[in-house]
Amino acid sequence: MLLLVGKTALLYVVVNIAMRCMGKRQVGELSTSEVIVAFLISEVAAAPIGDPSVSLWNSVIGIFVLVVMEFLYSYLSIKWPFFMVLTQGRPTVIIENGRILEKELLKNRLTITELNEELRMKNINISDVYMAIIENNGQLSIIPTRDSAGVTRRDLGIGVTECPQDFAVIVDGKLFEDNLKRAKQDLQFIEKYLRKRGVTSRKEVLCLYADSNGVTFFQKKERNGKKSVKNSKK
Repeated sequence: MLLLVGKTALLYVVVNIAMRCMGKRQVGELSTSEVIVAFLISEVAAAPIGDPSVSLWNSVIGIFVLVVMEFLYSYLSIKWPFFMVLTQGRPTVIIENGRILEKELLKNRLTITELNEELRMKNINISDVYMAIIENNGQLSIIPTRDSAGVTRRDLGIGVTECPQDFAVIVDGKLFEDNLKRAKQDLQFIEKYLRKRGVTSRKEVLCLYADSNGVTFFQKKERNGKKSVKNSKK
């Protein structure tokens, strides 16, 4: 009995440390890889408790390997964004400019009823949605129309023009052509913008966001431990 209690207590500490190492996120915010690792860790940790013949240290080593694999996966995802796209896919826009994209709903096996349920849980009417995006973790992100955000201009009787949504055009040196099209810009404009700021290669760019009015945010990568940063607001 004491041996079982000791095993359980030790595994509790090990699993707690392992989950801490993976970062502080709620269960609903875990990525696909993190959910898989969490399930595998629970299975590996439970084995020596349920079966005394299973070595405790084998489970500890197994948990350690899983955590290292998660760190490696995270590193590859940061270093090469295409790796994350390959394994997790990309966020999916299901409502754009207030219009439901039926094909994207079908791809994600999401019905109008389920969409409405998600919107009700966020206390927003579908008529007030400017853009809705299904994130990689399955969460639905909502961008309301300009006159529906906060204390609405609609209530005050003030007419407004929709503010265009900006998109990540370059992330860690990689160009996202789909987002470039959504931002209603072309590659020539982006390259001209970078040349003006002394950037000779996209690989020097940490991130660049743009909308139909131009570049909204720009930052270069750090060099030799020193920051080389330029921000732009339009």
